[in-house]
Amino acid sequence: MRIDYGSPGNESECNAYARIVAEAFAWNPEMAIGWVRDWDHGCIRVVRVDGVLAGGMQLIPLGTSFGGRVVGLTGVGAVVLLPQYRGKGVGKTLMREAMLEVQRTGTPLAGLFPATLPVYRSAGFEQAGVRCETTLTLNQIKLRPEIDALVRADRGLSLVPIPNDEGIRAAPPAPGSIHEKVRAVYARVVPHFDGHLVRPDNVWRTQIYAFKREETKGFAIVREATGAVEGYFFYSQSRGDVGIHLAVRDAACLTPGAWAAFLRFLADHWSTVREATWMVPAEHPALSMLADHCTRTRLASAWMLRVMDVKAALEARGYSPSVRVSLALRVRDEVFASNHTTWKVSIADGRASVSKGHDAEAAIELDVRALAPIFSGHQSPAALRLAGLVRCDDESMLDAAATAFANGRGSTPWMSEIY
Repeated sequence: MRIDYGSPGNESECNAYARIVAEAFAWNPEMAIGWVRDWDHGCIRVVRVDGVLAGGMQLIPLGTSFGGRVVGLTGVGAVVLLPQYRGKGVGKTLMREAMLEVQRTGTPLAGLFPATLPVYRSAGFEQAGVRCETTLTLNQIKLRPEIDALVRADRGLSLVPIPNDEGIRAAPPAPGSIHEKVRAVYARVVPHFDGHLVRPDNVWRTQIYAFKREETKGFAIVREATGAVEGYFFYSQSRGDVGIHLAVRDAACLTPGAWAAFLRFLADHWSTVREATWMVPAEHPALSMLADHCTRTRLASAWMLRVMDVKAALEARGYSPSVRVSLALRVRDEVFASNHTTWKVSIADGRASVSKGHDAEAAIELDVRALAPIFSGHQSPAALRLAGLVRCDDESMLDAAATAFANGRGSTPWMSEIY
């Protein structure tokens, strides 16, 4: 059996991959072909068995925020195989070759949303953040009295529809347009939440302005006196077994007044819509503005990270400017020998300096998989030691690592998109 990995040879192979995606996810084949095209055919990698296309994936250039700084990330999406090729080593070959390709690009991180854990753990991935779904009961949305008084004193905001059609989605935003201003709001929000994506055009096109190729509706929250955009939201509506459902696809605001305008918009739908869903964790600041219990939150999925380059990843992320610590990490990596060593890490002034150490020195010993949730702030080294995934007898070094990677942004790392 000859297994080959690479980019699609032509559009026919791109469409063949899309049809495998449709079969795997129970999608309409024509919708899947358009969805794959919207993400960009250049992202597709396929695997062939004896010349027959057997499956593939997408390698999506992204960035993600940790400690207030952007770290390069390759998103691994829509990993699929035809049923007859599963369990024969084809999937492992696909993942191995893809990871080798990503490492050659020098990207510090890879990330994915797993359908199953073992196959991705074998490639060095581990759970490192969450995607949550919060449901809001619309007729119970009320602001806390002190927040309500604050926003009632500010009546200068209006909701302005965001134009949306295929032509708008196909082109980058024009300078000075409302689309550019919306993206600028999101860019200002990103550093405040670990795990948030730095979105390229294809994420805005496939996840925000449309979802599964269905066009969304959006509003900018605009300061009337100046025209400044203080927030925005996108949503879609559908009819289900219990009536109309409203799904918030994205929302970001810079002021309490803008968040209040968004929540009022949801509340005003109470007569026709019982509940709305929004892909945010329970700790989201907008939910802290609510007067009483009117939400419930579930874990929709946990995303995984793979540290592709230990030195580059640790030096790229941000740290609290007040932290000054030194520690050593003895990393095991069965795939990439360049990671498999002891690393000396010195953190000061919000940055890390990383160099190779000596195997005889005291260090936190861990597999590259366990490094992922520590890196993201999803779990502490001490917690992972309790699970047997970290070894270290030096309590002061564990404390130093906990201080260095502590999540100072109010919640576990999370994102609202899926890739």
